[in-house]
Amino acid sequence: MKNSSDTSSASLGAQIMIASELGSAFAICVVLGYFAGNWLDGMLKSGPYGVVGGLMLGMCLGLALVVKRSNQLDKRTPMVKSGSSQESDEPSDEG
Repeated sequence: MKNSSDTSSASLGAQIMIASELGSAFAICVVLGYFAGNWLDGMLKSGPYGVVGGLMLGMCLGLALVVKRSNQLDKRTPMVKSGSSQESDEPSDEG
């Protein structure tokens, strides 16, 4: 028999895994953007512009990847209804 602390720790572990996955995906995109920009600077002798552009591109791609992945996770996760949302919005005739 599982108690509530077992399920909360499993849920916490899953949340930590998801957060580390999203964070590492973002970091990898930024680092790859840096190296691509640095390589481009070496080829074109353009100074820091390739690195800046590569970092910006890496951040944009990383953010897009994180948003896409989090939307996929939101679609898989069932919605939990709270007790207050199930109550009627109509005023009661008590009193």
